Parts: sequence; C-alpha cells; structure tokens
Amino acid sequence: MSCRRTAKATCAAIARSRPARVVVPEYDWDETSMFRLTRLQVVQAISHFWRKWKYLHKLQMRNKLFSDANPPKVGDSVLIKEDNLPSLEWRRGLIEEMLPGKYDVVRVVVLKTQSGMITRPVVKICRLPIDT
Repeated sequence: MSCRRTAKATCAAIARSRPARVVVPEYDWDETSMFRLTRLQVVQAISHFWRKWKYLHKLQMRNKLFSDANPPKVGDSVLIKEDNLPSLEWRRGLIEEMLPGKYDVVRVVVLKTQSGMITRPVVKICRLPIDT
C-alpha cells in the first residue's frame, strides 16, 4: 500500500468526519502464472472474480413478465398502442372479453372501440387510471 493512497484515505475520512477504513492492497494476479499459485491463492482469485461479476445474471431478468400487480379487468378503459402513431393519436377502447392463454394467464383481450370489436395483446394496451 502506497503512502499516497493512505494519505488520500485519511484526508477523505477527516473530511467526512468518519474513521478511516483499512485499505487492504489487492494482489496483482496478472503477473503470476496460475500454475505457481497455492490452492488458497487460486480460491482467492476465483472468489475475487465472482465478487466483481456476480451481478451479471440480474441484468437479463425480465421482471415485467413476472409481475401481475394490477391485471386488466373487463370494463377497464384503455388506450390501444399503435407503433406507427404518436401516443396522442392512439384509439380508446373498453375491455369486453379476456382470452386466457396457457396456464390461465391473460395475454389477449377483445376490445370495444368506436369502429367495432378488435383483438389486441395485453402488452399493446395501456390502462387508463380511472377510479370507478
């Protein structure tokens, strides 16, 4: 541990009026061949690697697919999303029927609009926050 690094940590601790943390130097694994390390050093290197990268599996979680906090109901007023229209021009409709798919999860709804009945997936509708 260098003197400069310790001085920075101490100055920062004084500025924050907290006790200084002990700064432990990390071992430089790049300069050592993995074949010359002891078993403990190999385990430490592997745990050091996973400490840095353990968050990666959380990056691809699709939480919106598993949350069912407020599912749509028959009679709800909705906006119908259209990919080629701005949001102020989306049509309005009422949910008339819900079509459950596999595992009794509603993925498609039948909507009543001004021009008639249409079928849309749940991900393409946006519920309006109207208290009834």
